[in-house]
Amino acid sequence: AFQKIAGPLTAASYSDLTASGGTTYAYFVKAIDDSTGCPSPASGCASASTTGPCLLPPLFDGLATLTDAEDLQCQLQLSWSPATSRCGGGVTYAIYRSESPDFSPQPANLLTSCLAATNYTDTQVSFGTTYYYIVRAEDDSGNGAGPCGGNQDANQIALAGSPHGPITLHLDDDFESGSSAWVAEVGPMQGGSTTIWVLDTNQSHSPTHAFFAPDVAGVRDQLIRPTATFNLPAADPAILEFWKLSQTETGFDGVVLEFSVDGGTDWFDILDGGDGIPANPNRILQNGYNSVLAGSGNPLAGRSAWTGSRPWEKVVVDCSEMAGSALKLRWRYGSDLEGAGTGFWLDDVRLRSQSSCTLTCLIADQLPQWPTTTMLDLVACINLL
Repeated sequence: AFQKIAGPLTAASYSDLTASGGTTYAYFVKAIDDSTGCPSPASGCASASTTGPCLLPPLFDGLATLTDAEDLQCQLQLSWSPATSRCGGGVTYAIYRSESPDFSPQPANLLTSCLAATNYTDTQVSFGTTYYYIVRAEDDSGNGAGPCGGNQDANQIALAGSPHGPITLHLDDDFESGSSAWVAEVGPMQGGSTTIWVLDTNQSHSPTHAFFAPDVAGVRDQLIRPTATFNLPAADPAILEFWKLSQTETGFDGVVLEFSVDGGTDWFDILDGGDGIPANPNRILQNGYNSVLAGSGNPLAGRSAWTGSRPWEKVVVDCSEMAGSALKLRWRYGSDLEGAGTGFWLDDVRLRSQSSCTLTCLIADQLPQWPTTTMLDLVACINLL
């Protein structure tokens, strides 16, 4: 593919000083009419090979995965696919880390360099702190300004992670073992006893079953909830994860998530507060409510909800403010008198508490990392000795 490298020019010649040595380049030129701004057809294509040092950075897709090890020792595990050198020879990698999401790689945030492997475990991280990483590839040509003296790519692909300790699973259900741990029931604003949440195999996130509520043209208030109450540890933050697929009438029919901490007497929207739990509009960390419901007679009218046509999406909810409580959860479907869609699917529900982990003390071969270690980290190490 061609790209513009210069212009408009008035001279009849040009020197491309950005060309890399040992590479074949092809060029064409277009003339521009000053009075109309219209370009001429492209000239014929001319090509030539350069001499001198190769300056092309490696081809690299950047950091691919960042995983919390969930170990007693705080660890974040990074991995990436191998880069391809365009100047011959081998490739190494440099890892940059910051606590700022919009950081740019520079010597001050260089964590390690000249790394031959395509993975790295960062053990100099503190519990609960969010870290941002960028990995860059560098060749061994000796022709560039990378930390190892080679040509380094300039990708800005950043991934974020926060280290925690071992998890406690309170709920982990993909519905392949049936519905015995769940209750489908009529909501508080619908008369009658007909329930519509059922196990379904037409759609699922994994492997073959999901709970499904059909989207009907009629007023409905329908609930699906685990039978269990989840006693969350007071000291450990909790996270709720689930997958959803929505094909409901946009803006009129949809689903909300509610919680109770008093045994199911009082229920509140997951973003609201009640019974000692503060309101938090940012409690849904990923794929939150996408619209406010309207409609004639919808029990959930005026509330934010998941509605419309959305593919399978993972929802992540921060339940840390509910730590120490006896938590109940329910998903609530509401529809109005008119219009209908296909329905709403729920799958792979997981509620976990995450314990703390401990920073690893610096040892002799890690002394170069001392400038990036906070005083609190050093104090934590001293306390462990």
